[in-house]
Amino acid sequence: GIILNKKLLGILLILVAVVATGSVFAAQSIDVDGYKFNLPSNFEEVPSLACVNEKMENDGVTYTANSKAFQDKTDNDEAINILVAKYDGFNVDDEILSQSGTPKTIKGINGYFSENETMAMFTYAKDGKAIIMTASDDDLFEDFLI
Repeated sequence: GIILNKKLLGILLILVAVVATGSVFAAQSIDVDGYKFNLPSNFEEVPSLACVNEKMENDGVTYTANSKAFQDKTDNDEAINILVAKYDGFNVDDEILSQSGTPKTIKGINGYFSENETMAMFTYAKDGKAIIMTASDDDLFEDFLI
């Protein structure tokens, strides 16, 4: 009886440890203006860079922006910003966004890709809004998109 119980207890403790460890390293889900993204375990949010329902303007066009920024805890050069823009007076669609880059599909999401020496950008339309992801490395889009 007692030896069997100790073995059983040992197995249960190992299972609990595996489950707890697994959940610590698994990607979490994050929300930016109601849209879900993955948050890899090595990234953390930078709250000071977030914007919530901020009215912005670009070339005379106004929009409301919600965004969150994330940085790699192990490599400060790795970062990504996810912005959701709702434009005043019109819905965003692929035709409008086609000027923002080259057509590209990442994880089944059709959007537009562009890059320069310092960052990469992936933009796509969803529910009449523009979702704009800018990152230090284009591999991050795959990590964050669900």
